[in-house]
Amino acid sequence: MRTLVLSLIMCFSFGAIARGQDKLPNTPTDDEINLMLTQLERAMDQYEVLITQEDKLLAGVHEADTTTDKRLIDLWKTLDKGLRGSPQKFNSQGGFDLLILVDDAARNAALAATNASKQTTQEVIAGRTQKAELMVTLMQNASGTSTLLYTVSENCTALYQRYLTFLHAFVDKAVEALNSRSDNKPKNR
Repeated sequence: MRTLVLSLIMCFSFGAIARGQDKLPNTPTDDEINLMLTQLERAMDQYEVLITQEDKLLAGVHEADTTTDKRLIDLWKTLDKGLRGSPQKFNSQGGFDLLILVDDAARNAALAATNASKQTTQEVIAGRTQKAELMVTLMQNASGTSTLLYTVSENCTALYQRYLTFLHAFVDKAVEALNSRSDNKPKNR
């Protein structure tokens, strides 16, 4: 999934530059970054609640290990704090880290839905309808959280793609300026 996301980002970034734009594209603004962070905060709050539910309801199920999820939540809190203090840090490795984090969280929430679905089937077969109903609720919460995280990841991807487009155009202009400078330089003989 990461490879696909990175490939798409690079394709779109290089495509925009290939159209021959003279003006540098804009990087994401503080307002755009803060809006995305607010959306992500809501999604990650839901994700944290989901992980707590998963811990309680799927305790002991091998596939339901939430250690990675808890690390993602801790990383999110660190990234959020840093980006809230300086939103333009998104236009760097910080934005890429955030993009990967959101993608991982969306995938992990979808896996939680799958685990809850499997467990629901087992509870129904065993005749434990109350437990099965709890699993259905967990499955619905996980699906909703995954969808929300995926939606926010699309916004994050679009913003980071704009940053990469800017970066590529900036590097092209710098190389062009250096080349024109070296072309105008007198040649020593």
